[in-house]
Amino acid sequence: MTNKPITTFCPLAPERLIALYQKLGSVRAVEKARGVNRKFVYNLLVYGIEPASKDKRKALFLPVHPKRPRSARPSLPAFKEWWWNLPKARRDQIIQAEFKKEIDNA
Repeated sequence: MTNKPITTFCPLAPERLIALYQKLGSVRAVEKARGVNRKFVYNLLVYGIEPASKDKRKALFLPVHPKRPRSARPSLPAFKEWWWNLPKARRDQIIQAEFKKEIDNA
């Protein structure tokens, strides 16, 4: 941390935190206003490093749970895709026919 005012903010920093910093004028003032160690304020404003603690995240205008990248859902195997694409009535008929076969064979 330096004593120089921050002029370039990280794009990951919340707009509300940037506005509060610009209004109060220093990281120490934000620290007192939000009740969070100035290291967390500075790291978020300059580098975009988010704290892991729920309380600190809340105080710095971040969502309580960090956003995680979501991967695309893998496609179903061909036989399952076929089954789920059938109408419900047709699936019920197939199940009843198989159930009847099992009873007849028993």
